[in-house]
Amino acid sequence: MDQIARYCTCIPRPFEWEARGLILASLGVYLQLCEAVGAQRTKLEAQAYSSWMQGNVMRERKQWKEAVEHFVRARTIYQQLGKVGAKEQQDLYNQRAEDIETVITFCQYNIGGKDAAGADIRKVLASATSEDPELQRLKAELDAVLEDARKKSTDVVEEITWQGQTVSVKGQRLRLALVKAKDAQLELSQIDASKIERKNEVFDKLFAIYNDAMQAAKEDSAPAAGAASQKTEQQKKSATLLQDYIAYQRLMTTTDRSLMLAEPLEARFDGLSPEADLSTLQDDARQLVGFFESASQASQESEQYLGTDEEMSKQVDARVFSFKAFRCFYLALQYASDKKAAEALALLERCGEHAEAALAHHNICKSPNKSLISKVEKLQRDVRGWKCYLQARAFLASNNLASSGEISATTLAPGGLLANLDKYDASYLDEKLIVDFPPGFEAIACKPVLFDLALSALQPPDLTEKKKAPKGGFFSSFW
Repeated sequence: MDQIARYCTCIPRPFEWEARGLILASLGVYLQLCEAVGAQRTKLEAQAYSSWMQGNVMRERKQWKEAVEHFVRARTIYQQLGKVGAKEQQDLYNQRAEDIETVITFCQYNIGGKDAAGADIRKVLASATSEDPELQRLKAELDAVLEDARKKSTDVVEEITWQGQTVSVKGQRLRLALVKAKDAQLELSQIDASKIERKNEVFDKLFAIYNDAMQAAKEDSAPAAGAASQKTEQQKKSATLLQDYIAYQRLMTTTDRSLMLAEPLEARFDGLSPEADLSTLQDDARQLVGFFESASQASQESEQYLGTDEEMSKQVDARVFSFKAFRCFYLALQYASDKKAAEALALLERCGEHAEAALAHHNICKSPNKSLISKVEKLQRDVRGWKCYLQARAFLASNNLASSGEISATTLAPGGLLANLDKYDASYLDEKLIVDFPPGFEAIACKPVLFDLALSALQPPDLTEKKKAPKGGFFSSFW
């Protein structure tokens, strides 16, 4: 080290390069020492630092391709180590990875000019990672270190608070699953909103984690299921709370994924004029109806796991009404694209009622969802605009038909509106043909349907004797 200090004080460039060579030699000894007696994480940290220093030396020697290889190796290790450990350590590793990305961009510029520097740094890193055999070898070690760090961090998830009660998490498998779920949620928050496929993959992984956690919770509660004592009753209650917590998180994940898939489709309807052609957006509207239906059902199902928590119940009710309002709105647009103004207006009216109920529930929450409130308020403005447009279009269409003489009683089916409920036409209201009054004549049967056959079975008495003329006398002719 004395030689290194002595050479570093020298001004000429060759002496500085020689000092760099001595530093690299010292790093090689340090790396061998870490691999001999150090832990797995220490080995990786030493490997990352060594790669970073070697990359700097290659950069000063203008060996840009070799420098990129070393920098990519160091950046990959730092990025993976930044996913576990204390918050301060994660920030340090992530900052180092970002700094190395800047240096990689500089090296790419020197390799290929402006075109190479403007290339997507993610693609460059992915390509360099796949082509580096040393980094492929380190992947297994990185995975082992991450898994070991997760297992050690399971001590942090010793208990959860749910429905106002604190429940301890005793099973090692369940603890590990909950830590993995937190890691997946953190990864979701760091992915760019435009990368839908990548987010969908993480959502699938998160569902698998929650399914594994639910299975582990059920297995942990199995021994206490057959016993009957005060202690086992408490264990059963704790196991039920754990399962309710996992089920609620899984349903909320379903809601989040539905909203994530709906977000890019909703952007196509922002600022859409009512006079625009909706036929090209019918499939998007149909998909949005399905996404908001899924989110609404998942939120409704989650209410059974909330227990007596009134605040969370209010928030869930507010979300349910909000999702129902969006569902009715996009369903109304479907009918509007099919020229069914009456059905579209009815759905828009229903949408307005749901939106008003959603805002009322949001306002009574202690911590309302401000982003969702702003979306619902914007939805109310859109609903008013679409209702005015559809009503005006229906009015103009009726006036055009009346002026052309196409609306008349002869063009409508007989019987009025009451007799044609399955064939509704607004023209019935214009012509005031609600019901035929007075009702028309109807043919009736000339004979009764049933005959009194009992009369034919009666035998009247013989009255012949009483019909004989009385004997006459002299005075009989007078009366």
